[in-house]
Amino acid sequence: MDNQMEKKIGKVFRRFAQIAGFFIMPGLFTSTFFGIRDLVMAMVSGDFQIQELFPQLILVIVMTIGAILFGRVFCGYLCSFGAMADLLWFVARKVHPKYHRVPKQVDRILKWVKYLILAFLFFGVWVFALISYDAMNSPWTIFGMFTTIGNFPSLSYLISVGGFLLLAIIIASLFVERFFCRYLCPMGAYLSMISSFRFFFIKKPRENCKGCSLCSQNCPMGLPLGEFDQVQSGECINCNVCTNVCPKKNAQPNLKGKLVYPIAVVLILGLCFGGPILAKQMIGSSESTNAPSTKGIYTDGTYEGNGTGFRGEIRVSVVVKNGNIAEINVLSHQEDE
Repeated sequence: MDNQMEKKIGKVFRRFAQIAGFFIMPGLFTSTFFGIRDLVMAMVSGDFQIQELFPQLILVIVMTIGAILFGRVFCGYLCSFGAMADLLWFVARKVHPKYHRVPKQVDRILKWVKYLILAFLFFGVWVFALISYDAMNSPWTIFGMFTTIGNFPSLSYLISVGGFLLLAIIIASLFVERFFCRYLCPMGAYLSMISSFRFFFIKKPRENCKGCSLCSQNCPMGLPLGEFDQVQSGECINCNVCTNVCPKKNAQPNLKGKLVYPIAVVLILGLCFGGPILAKQMIGSSESTNAPSTKGIYTDGTYEGNGTGFRGEIRVSVVVKNGNIAEINVLSHQEDE
């Protein structure tokens, strides 16, 4: 397969993957991030039960191994928030082609903010519980609600901390490409740290460059690619934009062929969706053999309640028998699997 054909296939696949991520699985990045939260909090509380946390464990392991091998390919291909940022940047450049790049030193300093956010959530919220977490404070939650197909939520959800943050991110993304991904995303911070050791990366020997700086000028993450012979920075999202714009074909994956990332995306998706299905089967068979036989502490009866999920309200029914929770039935929701 020639280089030009690989470029076209890679571009088409990436856009298709981004569209699929935006509409079909907008919550995959939050599911993984909150999976990390659940695992950390369970270990801190001493209540880590692998059977109950198996779905979260699968997601975190798949994303972690994927980043170690392929870098932040999830950010470049599957993240729905990243897809929104790319769409906003495309629209902004059509309306106003000229823009000012963030100064290099300012960009480098601001990129540390997402690590501070991750550290704050890890220690301040998950480990030491210094403050409680409200889902409505997260722009991810509000974003997920309004990307639901066929069930548009109430606009009142926008009048929240998360709603205002989402609006601010949208506005900033019109002026700085991948603003949230560069400076604010805690999931991006986690993947960035572990992807620094990845096996597959972009190589571009500087002695072969023409000095055009097209790779740096077109990098969505604002990386000064002209300074590297190998692009192993954790900030790289493996979008292959630099390899596509290089006039001398000097920027290339260290593994021959650009289709390594589409293959990686397919593998990650298969494991992310196949793992939880396996977990559900394992948990279901275990629950049927471990039903409590002693008298519990709750009052028998059927109770109904509601809470806020990633895509809006969730209503559940809880059945208590012999003082124990016997059934939990979801009555209505707009979540994905």
